[in-house]
Amino acid sequence: MAKKIDAGADYGIDAFIFDWYHYDDGPFLKRPIDEGFLKAKNNGRIKFAFMWANHDWIKNLFPYTKGEPRHVLYPGKLLESFGFDSVTSYVWIHHALMPQPDRVRAMEAAREQGMPV
Repeated sequence: MAKKIDAGADYGIDAFIFDWYHYDDGPFLKRPIDEGFLKAKNNGRIKFAFMWANHDWIKNLFPYTKGEPRHVLYPGKLLESFGFDSVTSYVWIHHALMPQPDRVRAMEAAREQGMPV
């Protein structure tokens, strides 16, 4: 990831957007941001953002043939009780750039509210 950050920054890219999912049971495909970008020593050279991209995961998505039946492997819809507030809380707690003691306090507060942390 460090090489990608350097290449992007060297050629005028000022932000990466990560395709990101958060279903009822928590985040999905989070390793590129958590284990890649955020652990790169040079990640301060470029900004990052999430593109929250929940959608149904279907068996025959790639490649799709017109007219084939859709076999949903995992629905993209969140439970009404979970929703946007929980997802934004998760992003804030885990990815906002705040001092470590504040992050710990935010995680404890979220846990008290029953949010997945």
